[in-house]
Parts: sequence; C-alpha cells; structure tokens
Amino acid sequence: MSAPPGSAARREWAFKRTRRRCAAAAGNKLIEAMLENAGQPKLGLIGNGPEYSMFESLLINTALYVESEDGWIFSSPQNTDEGIYHAWKAIEGFCRSAKDAPKNVSLLYDELEAPPYGAKKVIILVLLLSVLLYHNEYVSVYIDETFIPVLGPEHFELLVKKPERFAVKYFEIMEVKVEVLTQVYQIFCDNQ
Repeated sequence: MSAPPGSAARREWAFKRTRRRCAAAAGNKLIEAMLENAGQPKLGLIGNGPEYSMFESLLINTALYVESEDGWIFSSPQNTDEGIYHAWKAIEGFCRSAKDAPKNVSLLYDELEAPPYGAKKVIILVLLLSVLLYHNEYVSVYIDETFIPVLGPEHFELLVKKPERFAVKYFEIMEVKVEVLTQVYQIFCDNQ
C-alpha cells in the first residue's frame, strides 16, 4: 500500500529514491573515471559535482589514490580505525583468499552489506575497483567463468545488478610467471 500522493511519507520516499539515484549516478561516473583516467590528477574529474565529492571522501581522504614520484596511483589505505580501512582490507582479504579457485563476488557483497560494515553497493564497487587497480598484477576478474582481460564501465554496471555472475582469482607472482610460460609453451607446441 502506498502513501497518499501529497503526504509527508510519499515525499520522504521520493526524496530517498532520488538520493539513491544521484548516488548511483555519481558512483558510475567515479568508476568510469577510475577505469579510464587512472594516473591523472583528480582522475580527470572536473568541477565539484557529487562524483567529485565521492572521489574526495572515498579515495583522497582515505589515501587510496595518492600522488607518488611516478604520478597518481592507487594505494592501500593507512591503518586507521575508519570503516573504509576495514572494508578495503576485507575486500583485499577476499581476493587473496581466492588462490585455489575463483571466488564469487556475491559472497563479498553479502559480507560487506551486513554488519559490522553495512556498506552500500556503490561504496562496495568503488572500494572493490580500488583493490583491483592496486593489485592489478595479482587479481583477475571473471564473468560467467570467462576471464575479463580489460575491465570496463560496462562490467561494473552489470556487477551492480548481477554480482553472482562475477568472480575474482588471486595469483601469486611466481604462479603467474609459470602460467604465462606454460601458455607460451603450448602456443609454440600447437604451432609446430
């Protein structure tokens, strides 16, 4: 049963729905900037819109995106008692625990949406992407059990709606070298 059109409850519901849509749109713009403009100051964001506010509060104020000698890079957060630090570490731990087999991302959502984190999906996505960009040489992403060589905004749009289709896998660097050499060997053997 819905509230009468002019009631305070109806206005409150409409306000919350609009606010959620704005947060989702800002999150999408931030994710796109993270994917396409990593290394640039402010991730190439112009102005002070909601996506910039989200960028500043989630990535700059927490030191997840910092300036280094080589330019702007994604970093691990400082060890503080802030919720972002603990959520980022939970995501990192989730990815690192997927050494033997890919691990479904919906399990990560379940963990981070529940107490003690209580994170919203857009926050989870931004933090997950920051972990993936920080560990880009060690963590791979799969959709429907197929490796995604280059992550794009379209993957994250789908990740919001269908996280159960995505999985992550963590590779130790030696494991990666062995796997690459094995694949190169197989290519050469198949071509002879």
